Amino acid sequence: MRTFYIFKINNGCSTIYNRKTCNIYKILNRINNLDASESKKAINIYRKIIIPINRDMIDAYIIKKHINDFYYKKNNKWHELKNDKEKSIMIINKTYIKIICSNNISTFFKDIFMVDKDLFVIDFNYKDYFYIRDFNNKISCLY
Repeated sequence: MRTFYIFKINNGCSTIYNRKTCNIYKILNRINNLDASESKKAINIYRKIIIPINRDMIDAYIIKKHINDFYYKKNNKWHELKNDKEKSIMIINKTYIKIICSNNISTFFKDIFMVDKDLFVIDFNYKDYFYIRDFNNKISCLY
C-alpha cells in the first residue's frame, strides 16, 4: 500500500521551485518529520507555502465521474474505489488530499488532474514526489 499526500503550493513558492521540485519535497518532508515540540514552527512554515485546495470542486467531479460505478463508495469527505485492479481511498481535507492505494498510481490521480493540474504529490515513505501536471510522464516511468 502507498500513501500519497497532495498539496496546493502557493504561487510564489511554486514559481521559485518550479524546476527544483526536490526543494518543495525537502521542505514538506522536514515539516512532516518535526517533533511535537516544534509543531508551532511547522504550522507557520506550512501556512506560508500551502494554500487551501478547492475541495468542493474536486469532490463534485469525483462524485459525478464515479457515482454510477459499482466499485465506488462515498462517505463524508472520503471516496473509495475497490475493484480487481486497485483499492484506493481518497480523503479530501482543506489543505491536503490523502490517497491510500494498493498500486503505484491511483485512478484518483487522473480525476484530480482533470480538476487542478497544479497540485503537488508526495509519498513520504518512498521519497516520491511530482506535480500532478507531470502525471502522464510519471505513468510512463512506472509502466
